[in-house]
Amino acid sequence: MHACRLPLPQGPPLHAERSPALRRASGQVVNADRRALQCGFVRETLLAHIPLPDQRRKWAQARSGFSEADLANATDKIVYALKKIEAQLGETPWLAGETYSTADINFFSHCGMMVERMFPEMDVAARYPRLIDWRERVKARRPAHLVGGGR
Repeated sequence: MHACRLPLPQGPPLHAERSPALRRASGQVVNADRRALQCGFVRETLLAHIPLPDQRRKWAQARSGFSEADLANATDKIVYALKKIEAQLGETPWLAGETYSTADINFFSHCGMMVERMFPEMDVAARYPRLIDWRERVKARRPAHLVGGGR
């Protein structure tokens, strides 16, 4: 089944519509070509809303897979970010200073809560103990517990 579940667009018949093999028992045309074109348009429209060109290219490429070099580069960026977070937490109790802030909320919700599960090979608990301590402090806060962070 095609991943795009959009209804078939209206318009002049495409070559594929002339094939009896592309008709369902109900007589409806199964027009994979038109649907694929529409899904491509929708995908491009959605990608256009990603403001950073580099991120837009990554999302576009994600459907076809990444090379080993791309994966190694992404892993290097993750390690770099984890080291920066670990260093910051060595200077202040929270990511943006002495007070819990939206920086903590944002990082926790996007990465901090799941980093060990996403990258088990990185041995996060052993290599980034301040990050783990920070994560446990965030999880202990009542609002984090209410949204599932305490599980």
